[in-house]
Amino acid sequence: MEQVGSRQVRSGCGQAEITIHKPRSWTRDIRLSITCLYLLTAYFLLASSLLAQEVGLTASSERKNLRLGEPVVVTVTARVPAAIDSIGPAVTDSAGLFQVLSITKTDDREWAYELMTIDTGTVFLPPLAFGYTLQNDTVGKTAYANSLSFNVSGVSLVEGADIRDIKPPMSAPWKWEDLWPFLLVGVLAGAGLYWYQRYRKKKGLELPVEPEAPSIAPHVRALSELQALEERQLWQQGKVKEYYSEATEIVRRFFEGRWNIPALEMTTDEILIALRGRPEAEQLRETLGSFFVRADLVKFAKAQPTPEDHQDELKAAYMIVRTMTPVETPEAPKAPLRREETADVR
Repeated sequence: MEQVGSRQVRSGCGQAEITIHKPRSWTRDIRLSITCLYLLTAYFLLASSLLAQEVGLTASSERKNLRLGEPVVVTVTARVPAAIDSIGPAVTDSAGLFQVLSITKTDDREWAYELMTIDTGTVFLPPLAFGYTLQNDTVGKTAYANSLSFNVSGVSLVEGADIRDIKPPMSAPWKWEDLWPFLLVGVLAGAGLYWYQRYRKKKGLELPVEPEAPSIAPHVRALSELQALEERQLWQQGKVKEYYSEATEIVRRFFEGRWNIPALEMTTDEILIALRGRPEAEQLRETLGSFFVRADLVKFAKAQPTPEDHQDELKAAYMIVRTMTPVETPEAPKAPLRREETADVR
């Protein structure tokens, strides 16, 4: 019964409330039940249709304990509905703290990841991402596998052990396949040289002989270099140290060619000691001493000579070279042939 309303009635004895009921409508209940059944059916059909288009990914590995830098293989298995057009891994180079070494497709619905990490302790592998598209749909979607954890241990060290040196590189033994290219090149080069010599002998050709470059006398070279140094006017341009360095090097090279002593590698005192006993050097002892000492003061003590000192330095260099230049002895004229010798020659 359905309650319709209530009414208050007054009488001589008092006041009373009367409730009026009317019969409940069963048709309305049936309609409501049918509507709810339709809605539930539509919900389940829509949910099953959406689930049929979802991709399920499962990541697994046979190993949980690793050593530092040791590769591990993680297998990802996919549940691919019929509505999926294409699917593939979205991770290419790294996944969290793991480096992706390679990705291999072992089956239509299975991929093998080869991973490596250089961290220690409990290292988590984040969910691996896969991209996929549905049929008749160009919008890309992404699905994720479950995460994994690995126990990575470092390198074990022995307490009290000595520090060892790095092992030297191992030498690989020589094999025949390593030697025959060199032997072949040697044989071909020898055969080519042999046939080339035979060809030249047959044609009557001679190998051209390059003329030797004429040797320049040490004093000629030194005088030429001093003249070039004078023309460059280094000390006039403020390059005093360079001027004195080149002047002493020219004289030192002259000593090496003239007296065969390593003057470029010797100090001033060593040069003066090496020149003792030579007549040409004895008469220039004071000039040699002032020449090298003045240059050493400029190069090492940062002395500032006067323009007259600059000119005296170059004059001293000219004097040293010219005084130590060897004297050329003229060749004796050949005696004329006597008449008997001339007749014999004829």
